[in-house]
Amino acid sequence: MRKVIRLTESDIKKIVKKVLIREMRPEPIRGKHLMALYVFYFERGEGEKPKMFLSQEGFIPNSGQYDDTVRSQIVKQIVAALRPSVPTIQQFLESEFSDQIKGFISLGSSTSHTGKEKENFNIGQERLDFVEDIVYDALDKIGFKDTRIKNLLVNYTDKKYDYSKINQHMDPGKLKGDAYERNASIQIGSLKTMGLDTDEITSIEHGLERAKGWNVNPDEVAIVEEIMKLETYTDIEDLNKRFNNNLQYFINSAITDGMTGWGSDTKARRDIVKRLNKVANNSRKADVAAIVGDKITITLTQ
Repeated sequence: MRKVIRLTESDIKKIVKKVLIREMRPEPIRGKHLMALYVFYFERGEGEKPKMFLSQEGFIPNSGQYDDTVRSQIVKQIVAALRPSVPTIQQFLESEFSDQIKGFISLGSSTSHTGKEKENFNIGQERLDFVEDIVYDALDKIGFKDTRIKNLLVNYTDKKYDYSKINQHMDPGKLKGDAYERNASIQIGSLKTMGLDTDEITSIEHGLERAKGWNVNPDEVAIVEEIMKLETYTDIEDLNKRFNNNLQYFINSAITDGMTGWGSDTKARRDIVKRLNKVANNSRKADVAAIVGDKITITLTQ
């Protein structure tokens, strides 16, 4: 005998909402500003301990000679710089969006032109190891597992060694080494979780429909304002689904030509394309929108 389950309208709405929520995919988004920047300067041939350091204003108040006390201060400051990003790291490390975490920590090193190529490369690697150890200690103090720290530093941290670039017409043997090229650096960016929830996507959907109205005199300004609320690439995908996977058609049917009785729609099209591409770039995707003639094209295949 089959069991019959009776659902109220409220129950059905809750079930539908849960399904939609599973479609909502917040993402880790890189911030535009550095949280911390440190540069360490080494003596010629030295890669394990710098002589001097400089820091971004607002973190270490006095740059100058480097020692173990300064190292402890820098580790503490990097802990403070990383903390705002920790919830996002916890949520997205080893997730489908983990590639968007990559590069928010960046390590670099360089050498002057003096010394043989292999020798310089080895010294450059020592300098990279030096700054990596500092970041490791900061992540350790925050409380990450050793395996997660290694994962972050190996797979999600940008590392770069630069060697001195001497003009092809110049003789390296006749040039003095540049002390400022003998350095290693740490850059700490920021991560935040962004992306609209079901109700917010629904609000944009309804806002666009109201702005279009019966298509007699669409409110182009309101349409642009609704598109401006999108934050991530998946927001565009989710909104696109609400319009039967054809957000492009909806927008083009509302903004139909270059001139109206109220003036030009060209700016509205440019603003929409600019926002859609900025949102896609936030998610480290390529541009998704363009203007072809008097129409907007939107391609969501990434």
